[in-house]
Amino acid sequence: MIGGNAMRKPIEKFWNSLDYWEAVNLLITIILANHTNMSQQDAYSEAVAKGIVFN
Repeated sequence: MIGGNAMRKPIEKFWNSLDYWEAVNLLITIILANHTNMSQQDAYSEAVAKGIVFN
């Protein structure tokens, strides 16, 4: 089983490969999958409020 830091590196690499809009769209998709009654506009607002940070 892969745990902790071993799994974190590929995820960080993937996240850092996304541009701003790809990251926003990914977060919107994840938010809507977890909150099926949320509107797309509310999911967008929440995704942007998460404070997308790029290195």
